[in-house]
Amino acid sequence: MSKSASVLLAVIVGVLGGALVAGSALIGASAQPGSPTSTTNVSGLDRPASCGLRFKRLPEELRADLVAAHALPVGERRPAVRRIVKAARAGDYGKRVQRVIQHRAELRRFVRSKLPADLRADLRRARDLPTDERRAALKGIRTDALGGVYGERVQKFAEHRKEGRATCRANRQGQSST
Repeated sequence: MSKSASVLLAVIVGVLGGALVAGSALIGASAQPGSPTSTTNVSGLDRPASCGLRFKRLPEELRADLVAAHALPVGERRPAVRRIVKAARAGDYGKRVQRVIQHRAELRRFVRSKLPADLRADLRRARDLPTDERRAALKGIRTDALGGVYGERVQKFAEHRKEGRATCRANRQGQSST
């Protein structure tokens, strides 16, 4: 699998569980995702936990669907991933995946309820935008979060995520040079 495919799959797989790590950090749990000592294997590559889940441990059918979603043109990927998540909720990929999806949805609702109202509103508005506009809006929200617009707690979380993304990026670059 190519490096870019691995990166996208890590992002898509994050749809199935990344919010669990992010949510714990946001609501003040002691977990430190992205720390150098915490690693997870995505497509056979060791990376910090916030870089993705164990792709090889996913059911074969789910892996195939994720790979197929990656092969789609950019504008068609989001609906494909939504279909995959819907199928996972229905139990089409097995009970274990269904439980993870259900738990993720419950945690996501809980975490969203704890976000500042202005951040929730901005995220809600960004969610329904076309892809390019959504990316720009989310980048603006990230910039605002890093700047403290949504409060100190969100700012600290945004800084933590920025560090985690930098670690993931460095690990990907290190893997590609070997």
